[in-house]
Amino acid sequence: MDAPAHRMNVRRTAEFVVIDDSYNASPAAVTAALSVLGSVTTRRVAVIGDMLELGTLSADAHEAAGREAARHTDVLVGVGELARTMVGAARAAGLRETHQVADRAEALVLLRRILRRGDTVLVKGSHSLALDELADALVRPAAKT
Repeated sequence: MDAPAHRMNVRRTAEFVVIDDSYNASPAAVTAALSVLGSVTTRRVAVIGDMLELGTLSADAHEAAGREAARHTDVLVGVGELARTMVGAARAAGLRETHQVADRAEALVLLRRILRRGDTVLVKGSHSLALDELADALVRPAAKT
Protein backbone atom coordinates (compact mmCIF):
# COMPACT_ATOMS: atom_id res chain seq x y z
CA MET A 1 0.00 0.00 0.00
CA ASP A 2 1.34 3.45 -0.90
CA ALA A 3 1.77 6.14 1.75
CA PRO A 4 -0.78 8.97 1.64
CA ALA A 5 0.24 11.90 -0.53
CA HIS A 6 3.12 13.95 0.87
CA ARG A 7 3.74 11.56 3.77
CA MET A 8 7.17 9.90 3.46
CA ASN A 9 6.69 9.40 -0.28
CA VAL A 10 9.95 8.60 -2.05
CA ARG A 11 9.90 10.35 -5.41
CA ARG A 12 12.75 9.77 -7.88
CA THR A 13 13.94 12.01 -10.69
CA ALA A 14 16.80 11.49 -13.12
CA GLU A 15 18.93 13.78 -10.95
CA PHE A 16 18.02 13.08 -7.31
CA VAL A 17 15.60 11.48 -4.86
CA VAL A 18 12.99 13.50 -2.95
CA ILE A 19 11.61 12.17 0.33
CA ASP A 20 8.35 14.08 0.36
CA ASP A 21 7.09 14.31 3.93
CA SER A 22 5.68 17.77 3.44
CA TYR A 23 2.19 17.12 4.73
CA ASN A 24 2.86 18.34 8.27
CA ALA A 25 5.53 18.72 10.95
CA SER A 26 5.80 18.17 14.67
CA PRO A 27 9.00 17.83 16.68
CA ALA A 28 8.72 14.02 16.80
CA ALA A 29 7.90 13.77 13.09
CA VAL A 30 10.84 16.00 12.13
CA THR A 31 13.20 13.89 14.26
CA ALA A 32 11.90 10.68 12.66
CA ALA A 33 12.16 12.07 9.12
CA LEU A 34 15.72 13.32 9.76
CA SER A 35 16.64 9.87 11.04
CA VAL A 36 15.39 8.33 7.78
CA LEU A 37 17.38 10.88 5.79
CA GLY A 38 20.43 10.10 7.90
CA SER A 39 20.27 6.47 6.81
CA VAL A 40 20.97 7.18 3.13
CA THR A 41 24.48 7.04 1.71
CA THR A 42 24.20 9.96 -0.72
CA ARG A 43 24.59 13.67 0.06
CA ARG A 44 21.67 14.46 2.37
CA VAL A 45 19.76 17.73 1.96
CA ALA A 46 17.03 18.58 4.47
CA VAL A 47 14.47 21.26 3.64
CA ILE A 48 12.67 21.87 6.92
CA GLY A 49 9.99 24.49 7.38
CA ASP A 50 8.58 26.11 10.46
CA MET A 51 6.82 23.86 12.96
CA LEU A 52 3.75 25.90 13.84
CA GLU A 53 1.37 25.88 16.79
CA LEU A 54 3.93 24.80 19.37
CA GLY A 55 3.38 27.77 21.67
CA THR A 56 6.02 28.16 24.37
CA LEU A 57 7.79 25.00 23.16
CA SER A 58 8.56 26.53 19.76
CA ALA A 59 12.09 27.86 20.31
CA ASP A 60 13.29 24.71 22.10
CA ALA A 61 11.69 22.46 19.46
CA HIS A 62 13.33 24.34 16.59
CA GLU A 63 16.71 24.28 18.37
CA ALA A 64 16.42 20.53 18.92
CA ALA A 65 15.49 20.04 15.26
CA GLY A 66 18.60 22.00 14.28
CA ARG A 67 20.81 19.77 16.41
CA GLU A 68 19.18 16.69 14.84
CA ALA A 69 19.72 18.13 11.37
CA ALA A 70 23.41 18.58 12.17
CA ARG A 71 23.61 14.87 13.08
CA HIS A 72 21.75 13.53 10.04
CA THR A 73 22.30 15.90 7.10
CA ASP A 74 24.96 17.47 4.94
CA VAL A 75 22.90 20.53 3.96
CA LEU A 76 20.03 22.23 5.81
CA VAL A 77 17.60 24.67 4.24
CA GLY A 78 15.33 26.31 6.81
CA VAL A 79 12.08 27.71 5.44
CA GLY A 80 10.24 30.41 7.37
CA GLU A 81 10.92 32.71 10.28
CA LEU A 82 10.82 30.08 13.05
CA ALA A 83 13.25 27.89 11.10
CA ARG A 84 15.88 30.61 11.61
CA THR A 85 16.34 29.23 15.16
CA MET A 86 16.77 25.72 13.74
CA VAL A 87 19.38 26.86 11.22
CA GLY A 88 21.31 28.69 13.95
CA ALA A 89 21.30 25.62 16.18
CA ALA A 90 22.46 23.38 13.32
CA ARG A 91 25.31 25.76 12.54
CA ALA A 92 26.29 25.91 16.24
CA ALA A 93 26.28 22.08 16.30
CA GLY A 94 28.79 21.99 13.46
CA LEU A 95 26.73 21.73 10.26
CA ARG A 96 28.72 23.65 7.69
CA GLU A 97 26.21 24.16 4.90
CA THR A 98 23.07 25.88 6.12
CA HIS A 99 20.68 28.21 4.36
CA GLN A 100 17.74 30.30 5.55
CA VAL A 101 14.94 31.26 3.16
CA ALA A 102 11.66 33.08 3.63
CA ASP A 103 9.30 30.77 1.74
CA ARG A 104 8.91 27.84 -0.67
CA ALA A 105 9.53 30.00 -3.76
CA GLU A 106 12.88 31.18 -2.41
CA ALA A 107 13.68 27.59 -1.38
CA LEU A 108 13.02 26.35 -4.92
CA VAL A 109 15.38 28.94 -6.43
CA LEU A 110 18.08 27.99 -3.91
CA LEU A 111 17.61 24.23 -4.38
CA ARG A 112 17.76 24.48 -8.17
CA ARG A 113 21.17 26.11 -7.68
CA ILE A 114 22.69 23.82 -5.00
CA LEU A 115 21.28 20.34 -5.68
CA ARG A 116 23.66 17.85 -7.27
CA ARG A 117 23.09 14.65 -9.19
CA GLY A 118 22.62 11.81 -6.69
CA ASP A 119 21.42 13.93 -3.74
CA THR A 120 18.62 12.81 -1.45
CA VAL A 121 16.33 15.67 -0.42
CA LEU A 122 13.90 15.58 2.52
CA VAL A 123 11.05 18.10 2.38
CA LYS A 124 9.23 18.59 5.71
CA GLY A 125 7.22 21.43 7.28
CA SER A 126 3.88 22.56 8.63
CA HIS A 127 1.07 22.18 6.11
CA SER A 128 0.34 25.91 5.94
CA LEU A 129 3.80 26.53 4.39
CA ALA A 130 2.65 24.51 1.34
CA LEU A 131 5.97 22.71 1.03
CA ASP A 132 4.05 20.02 -0.85
CA GLU A 133 4.15 22.47 -3.76
CA LEU A 134 7.92 22.69 -3.35
CA ALA A 135 8.24 18.89 -3.39
CA ASP A 136 6.05 18.73 -6.51
CA ALA A 137 8.14 21.41 -8.23
CA LEU A 138 11.37 19.57 -7.44
CA VAL A 139 10.22 16.41 -9.18
CA ARG A 140 8.87 18.26 -12.24
CA PRO A 141 11.44 18.84 -14.96
CA ALA A 142 12.70 22.44 -14.91
CA ALA A 143 11.44 24.51 -17.80
CA LYS A 144 14.06 25.13 -20.46
CA THR A 145 14.62 28.82 -21.10
